[in-house]
Amino acid sequence: MTIDQKIALGAIISSIATILISSLINYYFKKFDYKYEYLKKVIDKRLEAYGFLETQIALLKSVVFDDCDRETYHIIFAYGDANLLKNQQPLSTAMAHSMWINHKTTDIMEELNMVFYKTMLETHDKNEDEVIAVGKKYYNQIAKLRIKLENAVRQDLMQLHNFKYFKLVTSDQSKNFDPDNS
Repeated sequence: MTIDQKIALGAIISSIATILISSLINYYFKKFDYKYEYLKKVIDKRLEAYGFLETQIALLKSVVFDDCDRETYHIIFAYGDANLLKNQQPLSTAMAHSMWINHKTTDIMEELNMVFYKTMLETHDKNEDEVIAVGKKYYNQIAKLRIKLENAVRQDLMQLHNFKYFKLVTSDQSKNFDPDNS
């Protein structure tokens, strides 16, 4: 083998090695990019679900103080039963997206939803004053659940990026699920 042949062979081998190394590095980065994009989409879904809860919490922060009987009620009760249902919609929407929300927060959402259900039964076809009376009756219970929900959402949002935490706190019920026994 001549020197020219050795140089040509060396160039070919180094070209092949460069192509292989470059391909492996490219494959690794493509795999990383895919995982990164996937995680971004999961975070976006979770943020969207928590956004509905943020809206519901904001609606429940507004209260009215009645000077006549010196009692308070949430402003969502101030405009009749039709608006009451409308003002509970963010919670219903969040519940529809609950697979993206940690199960402890979902439990609080379900508690609040049950209270809302009771208020809806008591306010159906009632006049504005009767709806306000129901709001006063449930004020403390709703206020406590709002605070509990706000604290849970705050804690969840601080862990939003932590997928090990998300898997842990969303899988307690699902790991015991047996489709054959349901």
